[in-house]
Amino acid sequence: LIPWKLQFDYFDEVTGEIGDAVWSCTEEQYWAPNSSYLFYAIADATSVSPAEGMPTTITYNETSTPNGDLIFASVEDATNASATPAKGNPVKFTFTHLLSKAKFTFKKNAYTNNRYTYTVRNIKFTDAYQEGVYTIATSTWGSLDDKGVLSFGNLEGNLTKTNATTGLESAPVRQVVPATYTEDNQLTITFDVVMMLDGVEISSVPNTQKFPAEGEFTFAQNTAYNFAVLLGDNNRITFT
Repeated sequence: LIPWKLQFDYFDEVTGEIGDAVWSCTEEQYWAPNSSYLFYAIADATSVSPAEGMPTTITYNETSTPNGDLIFASVEDATNASATPAKGNPVKFTFTHLLSKAKFTFKKNAYTNNRYTYTVRNIKFTDAYQEGVYTIATSTWGSLDDKGVLSFGNLEGNLTKTNATTGLESAPVRQVVPATYTEDNQLTITFDVVMMLDGVEISSVPNTQKFPAEGEFTFAQNTAYNFAVLLGDNNRITFT
């Protein structure tokens, strides 16, 4: 998000960094009496249309801004009266997250032998939408394209006898282009379950899940999702 970019409706750009008390214009600007202003701010957009003036659409491509957030804010009909220029009131923005966010949490049923530990590696969406166009007026996503891999990395740590039921999370939390997936247009989830004995890897089993199994599921903008996975029990060795 550094630097952020902000534009007035007559194309003057403002820049700043997180934590700056005041951001700066390329040239200092002043309120005009009885005039109205439009301001907007966008972070991590691939492009906006039109390129000048108030945008109507925002294009985002995950491959161009890997795991970047996408936020937008606008202030309409701001006037010198409402800003009380004599007191130096700033133009204030309330930002909206335009993407979805996802993570994984893995748990395992309780077990008794603490020599065994488990972890999960290579957690991925293998065919998630990575590009879309956001229409500001309707707050909707369209023109979904460019399916590809979104990697959630590996599990942070190992599931053990003592923490198996509380769960551990995937390493990164990923930004996801809002979209609807159906049983005819499924999202593929893959990961490898690793079993260790006394810290030595003894098996690694790949898993593939199709989501949703039926019906449809929509990633909504400005919403976070946790994919909770319960790992199955191992078959205990027995003797007769």
